[in-house]
Amino acid sequence: MIPAGYIIAYEQFSLPFRAMHDNPARVEGQKVSIKAGKLEIADGKSEAHGMVELSNDLLSLTFDADSGNLVSLKSGDRVLISESTPNFWRAPIDNDFGNDLHKRARIWRKAGDRKVLKSCVVNKESDNTSIAFTYDLNDFGQRVIAKLTVTYEVRSNGDIKVSNDFIMQSDDLPEIPRFGTNLIMAREFENISWYGRGPHESYWDRKTSALIGIYEGKVSEQYWPYIRPQENGNKTDMRWMAITNNEGLGVMFIGDPTIEGSAHHNIMEDFESLERTDGRQIEGAEVVNRHTTDVKARQLTSVNVDYGQMGVGGDNSWGELTHEKYRLTKKHYAYGYTIRFIEKGDKPVTNTSR
Repeated sequence: MIPAGYIIAYEQFSLPFRAMHDNPARVEGQKVSIKAGKLEIADGKSEAHGMVELSNDLLSLTFDADSGNLVSLKSGDRVLISESTPNFWRAPIDNDFGNDLHKRARIWRKAGDRKVLKSCVVNKESDNTSIAFTYDLNDFGQRVIAKLTVTYEVRSNGDIKVSNDFIMQSDDLPEIPRFGTNLIMAREFENISWYGRGPHESYWDRKTSALIGIYEGKVSEQYWPYIRPQENGNKTDMRWMAITNNEGLGVMFIGDPTIEGSAHHNIMEDFESLERTDGRQIEGAEVVNRHTTDVKARQLTSVNVDYGQMGVGGDNSWGELTHEKYRLTKKHYAYGYTIRFIEKGDKPVTNTSR
């Protein structure tokens, strides 16, 4: 009745070992250069205005320093990343609707789009150059609900270290559904590989069935067509995640020490089904209810690189909250990751230890 080799049960555990990588430079002694429309020197650091470009022999990273928005991450003439936005929201799941998270926590929806840049500081060192953006995150009016600082450090070996620091500014705010970053790449970046839990989707409180390993597939295969579109395709406990095109060109995101994330040919709004409140739709919703037939692939690749998102389960779907230990209720969160360029012929599994 049971074929030979059939797995009845399994367990996974870590050995008391951790590899330490010195991360030698791919190109020794690369010089990091900076171009800026205007620099004002104060306390040994530069306050930047206009377009700012940090570059080395491998990559160029361009920002609009007046808004703090990433304009592009390029390798030569190839644009790898065209947009980066702080993200504190997920497409509500069925259980979220059951406990009114979509109403209770909606102040965090599009909070990254309501950011107001307060400062942009460039710090030039001998080997590395960093640019730090500090924002106020506002509610739907003018009240500041959080402070966010995002720092990009371009290192001499071509790596870009990204640090994110988030502090709530009030005690009366709801939990955040997610803390992370959404990045936009071109549609051609169709291949995904990761070292973390898989191969199926996993979440903070739903991951023991997903063993840690090295997995790969197509971005188009990561979408899970729930009857009512909602959050889907997340991966947890990732040491790294790589997104490449068919030529092998792309980027990898290396956690410090781990990240969560996902990749789709859809933006988050494609997975949202928001109910009407007080006779009107919740801000930004295009339709009240969606079905799988409403989800159409776009000509882009949307990548989430996250600290994490809250768990998906209450003990029922009609009111119970997600267990407290799986909710993001703290006032302060910080996380970081490294962006590394992948060239044709590179293998992500060995590219983490160079």
